[in-house]
Amino acid sequence: METHGAQRRRDRRRYTGHGGVLVNEQEDWVDLAGFHFDPLDLEELEQWLHDLPVVDGVDEAIRESLDIINAASAYWLDEWGAYATEASQVCSALHKRFDAIYQRLEFEEAGTIASVVRWALWEHEGSDSRLTATYALALAIESLQQICNWQIDLRRESLALALGTEVDLASLEHARRELYLEEIGARLAHADYLASARHALFVARLCEQAEHLSAKAAGYHVAELMRSAIEAAASSARGSAGGRGNSRADSAKQQAVAQMREQIRRAAVSILSARPSATRRELTSALVARGVASAPTIRKYLDALDLPPGKN
Repeated sequence: METHGAQRRRDRRRYTGHGGVLVNEQEDWVDLAGFHFDPLDLEELEQWLHDLPVVDGVDEAIRESLDIINAASAYWLDEWGAYATEASQVCSALHKRFDAIYQRLEFEEAGTIASVVRWALWEHEGSDSRLTATYALALAIESLQQICNWQIDLRRESLALALGTEVDLASLEHARRELYLEEIGARLAHADYLASARHALFVARLCEQAEHLSAKAAGYHVAELMRSAIEAAASSARGSAGGRGNSRADSAKQQAVAQMREQIRRAAVSILSARPSATRRELTSALVARGVASAPTIRKYLDALDLPPGKN
């Protein structure tokens, strides 16, 4: 008997159109802490996650991320319950361009989520709801990335401390105490990305309603009002200070950028003075744990500051 998962995998097969040759679907898979998976089929991912070290509260955090991935991927289902042909490809492409999209949305007056995603994917013609939901999916994957990176470090440290070849409870707890800053940073970053993913999924629902209304003659004007509200919300979320092209050195936006850069620089130098051999990931985790900024923001400024030196 064919399972529901097998049915989904079968429905997502893609052909080149030249003799019906099957395209390698793994080209459209995404990477999560070294594990490659199809973003529309989480069965193997869930098994891989199950094999990572078990720590209090982690299962719940992982489930929250997976729930959003499932909800977001549903936007790519057609009326027959099968995924659209390009679904995995678009999800993979967005994941690869995630940093550019995230930074454009966070730091620039860039329009709606859908418009920025469309810009990043070379003017893809997908609907606003699908592109926005796909961004929510990418955010949820990033939230998992934070937890998984820490769990992998925890397993590696636990194995180094264990007397045998398998992780035991004592070595796990010891390793967890050693990596407490990394755990704090991972949990904070996970929560940050997850909140953004929930917001993006909410916007996707609004876009979907606007699309349904615009398909009806009587609902066209209401749909336009909803789109205007979505655009206004996007603009409001980025703040009202400063405008596109504002180059005055004393503008509110540039002052905020300069202050953030200096805040991250001082905190990073302080951490590196105590831990001069800290890696980029360790420094980022420590800064997130201090509540300096979100992980993507910190990475952006560490790149600009070349910190730690020579470890970009």
